[in-house]
Amino acid sequence: EIMEAIAMRHNETTAAEEYTRRVLPQLGGLYCAAHAMTGSRENAEVLLCTALSDYFAMNDVLSARASLRSGILREMKNRALSMRQEEKRAPETDFSGLTIPRDAQGRPESTPFLDSLTQLPAQTQRLLILKYGCQLSAHAIAQLLETEPEEVKRAMGKTRRQLIRAQGLQKEHTAAFEQELTREIRRAMSKTGGEQVDVTQILRTLEEDIAAVHVSRHWAGRAIRGMLLTLLIAVLVAAVWVVAVLMEM
Repeated sequence: EIMEAIAMRHNETTAAEEYTRRVLPQLGGLYCAAHAMTGSRENAEVLLCTALSDYFAMNDVLSARASLRSGILREMKNRALSMRQEEKRAPETDFSGLTIPRDAQGRPESTPFLDSLTQLPAQTQRLLILKYGCQLSAHAIAQLLETEPEEVKRAMGKTRRQLIRAQGLQKEHTAAFEQELTREIRRAMSKTGGEQVDVTQILRTLEEDIAAVHVSRHWAGRAIRGMLLTLLIAVLVAAVWVVAVLMEM
């Protein structure tokens, strides 16, 4: 049992290290997503930390097939909706919009498309982030923003038409437009969130949560093994009783 516990601990430590390694480059974009979902930096940090630990606890984080970003975003969306339902009123928003990325020398890495995005009102940028950066439905966005799905669709349609005109695109080019919009928003999310997120605090909280997951998994494993052993003993006793009855017949 001691060797089994050591092996389990080693595997979980390896999983935790791999998870942290894969999460770290995405923290900026994930934090920006959390900020857009909650509207509040304080709530964004709580949401991100909770989603990161929940995803680790419930998934095979060593699987290369798993889309880490998509999985964590799903956890964030579900948690954000729960948080929103528990709140009596929406918190004051401090979401101020996207930041234009800069290179190592501090020079802006902007594009005409990104310039158009950052000139939009912060609340409109928030809508775009939720749809294209977080892949949320109009219904989920409406729940988070306390509005109606039809209102979200109207606002999104108006913004799309505005951006398409600004880029001088024709109607037949809208598919390429959607792809570029998603790419530019995600790039700006990574930069914006990267400048705001407290990486040290997030990683410290994640490490504590993962340690708690290790403990709960260990005791859960022991409980399951105990139940299986009890069940096995019961089956053996029943088998012996059946054999004894048959021999007496």
